[in-house]
Amino acid sequence: ISPDGRYLLTVKDDKGRNSLWLRNVATASDTEVIPPSATIPSVAFSPDGNYIYFRKAENAINSDFSVYRAPVLGGTPQAVVRDVDSAITFSPDGRRMAYIRANDPETGKYRLLSAKLDGSDEKVLYIAPMNFLARWLAWSPDGKKIAYPEFQPGNAFGGINLFDLDTGKIHTLAFADK
Repeated sequence: ISPDGRYLLTVKDDKGRNSLWLRNVATASDTEVIPPSATIPSVAFSPDGNYIYFRKAENAINSDFSVYRAPVLGGTPQAVVRDVDSAITFSPDGRRMAYIRANDPETGKYRLLSAKLDGSDEKVLYIAPMNFLARWLAWSPDGKKIAYPEFQPGNAFGGINLFDLDTGKIHTLAFADK
């Protein structure tokens, strides 16, 4: 849903090809803003509501994804970040986005990264061995932490990693010991 609550962005599947549709909530009218193409597993509105961001498959086996952005009411999408293995999350001030990249450049490791909304100024925030690839992230409202799932930390069934942007360290909240 858009930051102002006026629009809803949805992915429509048509025989394995995905399109993006924008619904005006007040009028219940729908408009196709991105025609059917490759698999699109995640979408988001920019914090200012002017752009839509989406992760799109770059190959036929849906193993390589890039993040694109397009004007909210339609227009030519532009690739802003290559090789993204998670959804994106935006900083509360609307200046940066964060995402995860796995096995690049090191096999068996993931990187938590941040970049400006146009994809420039990419920074590595954290590197760790990969035992599970997080598909979703969330930036805390105070802008100090980025949260994402952790698969079986210690003896737990699962958990949430909290990356602290000030210290560069991870704190894992574990759930239910085995």
